[in-house]
Amino acid sequence: MARALPLLLLLAEAEARLLVPTPPRVSPGAVNPDPKAGPNDAPLCVGDACVPPPLAPRLAHFCRALSALHAESGGAFGETAGLLLKYCANVASSDDPRFRRIKKSNRAFARRLAPFASAVDCLRALGFEEQHTEAEGEVLVLASAEAAVLSAAVATLTQLLLPATLADRWPAPLRPELNRTCASLAFKHDLLDELTAELEQRHIGALLRHDENLARARTQLSMGTDGVRQLCDQLQAVRANMSAAAAHAGMPASAEGRVVAVASMEQWYDLLMDTKGLVVAYFGATWCAACKQAEPIFVGLSASERYRDVTFVQVDADATPALVGDNHVEAFPTIKFYRNAGEEYLPVVGANMEEVEQTLEAYVTSQ
Repeated sequence: MARALPLLLLLAEAEARLLVPTPPRVSPGAVNPDPKAGPNDAPLCVGDACVPPPLAPRLAHFCRALSALHAESGGAFGETAGLLLKYCANVASSDDPRFRRIKKSNRAFARRLAPFASAVDCLRALGFEEQHTEAEGEVLVLASAEAAVLSAAVATLTQLLLPATLADRWPAPLRPELNRTCASLAFKHDLLDELTAELEQRHIGALLRHDENLARARTQLSMGTDGVRQLCDQLQAVRANMSAAAAHAGMPASAEGRVVAVASMEQWYDLLMDTKGLVVAYFGATWCAACKQAEPIFVGLSASERYRDVTFVQVDADATPALVGDNHVEAFPTIKFYRNAGEEYLPVVGANMEEVEQTLEAYVTSQ
């Protein structure tokens, strides 16, 4: 029976915060320092890549060398591991003999790998041997490649580098959860890709500005596969609602909003007096549950080309309570419509964004 390889350890280092591989748990002496010797009792599996028993010590050697490389390379670990991944992937995916020879004089090798003895040890674990030729000088040559070991090494390095790969695609408030999420979803790349695609949607910023939404997302990310699945389903439901609203308004659901945040009484009254056309004002609060659903849709409506002549503004009840009182707002969210400094149309109380759209349509068609 195959054993899952416990490759990933979440380090609490404040600066590095990397997922670092650890050797498989085997009894003392079971792993021979020579990766070619000492078969173990069962295959080791990294995701879908399984290494048969005779080759398991070689993968264990690779994992130990990779852990040593993290300690040795420090801040350069990301680019060093990235180059190792490139070498492994090239050999694993092609029979081209050029990929089985690495010149130590190569600029990338000299800059990223040569300074670290453990980097060369990683390559030795995979079967590369050091040779010297008159034509090329010092080279590392892979005489016989073990496909299973190379596939496992590629899977290990790919998983290891995921946090750095995905960091720019995740919203800043959730990036502290990225390492742990990658670890809990180890080798479940389809689900991680699905989650990342949802988190890239432009309305996510508005959702996560609400503390309750942010806390819920963090909790679900900490719950492993089931929590992430639940979070994906909820985000997809929000996006579906926005897409339906966008279809009515003739806009892309992911369009960038143009909502003006009102921060003072003076700004509010200047805006009402100076604006020609319709002003749509969204009154909400960060603690309001219904607002968390309505606000992203309101932001999406503001991006519609159809409503380009409408001014969209947002009033935070906690930041400007006097404006809430002056405008006789008693529940959240409330959306009011103003024209020529006076109210126009009936207000919409609650998260009924379809009614907001209907009012906007009535205004647009009347022009």
